[in-house]
Amino acid sequence: MRGANLAGADLTSADLRGATLVGADLTAADLTDVDLAGANLAAAELAGVALTGARYADDTRWPFGFTPPAEGP
Repeated sequence: MRGANLAGADLTSADLRGATLVGADLTAADLTDVDLAGANLAAAELAGVALTGARYADDTRWPFGFTPPAEGP
């Protein structure tokens, strides 16, 4: 899903383990309870994204300067 336009998408509880979301637009997307373990979100746009309950791992890659929610790993 490299470069995908997912702005405003409802991805609640999606299994995105290992997904390639490099450069994806996730502006205002709902990623509540999503599993992002091993996902690559480098250069993704995450403005206004909902990450409540999202799970991720040490190998999840975030955009430069983005601080993920504390409840991850």
